[in-house]
Amino acid sequence: QRVPHIGWNHLVAPETGRGWAGTLLEPFSGQRPAVYFVHSFAAQPTDPADRLADCLYGGHSVCAAIQRGNLMATQFHPERSGEIGLKVLRHFLDI
Repeated sequence: QRVPHIGWNHLVAPETGRGWAGTLLEPFSGQRPAVYFVHSFAAQPTDPADRLADCLYGGHSVCAAIQRGNLMATQFHPERSGEIGLKVLRHFLDI
């Protein structure tokens, strides 16, 4: 899906109810951290259970992070997301 998305947006837990415990986003459980996006396409995981975080863009829920087992990926840029991004990267190294 083409979505020219540049700028700050808030992460939200997806409706699957998975939560962020035990994931790279665990430090932000119960929060809506703002992170920085620069992308032209939105990835859609084939298994909704792999969806870790979403953001709202153009009135739609867009996948912002996934995790399946030890594979983790973000649609946002942690290195451009200030202190929040540094926490994401630190926690990734710790798990």
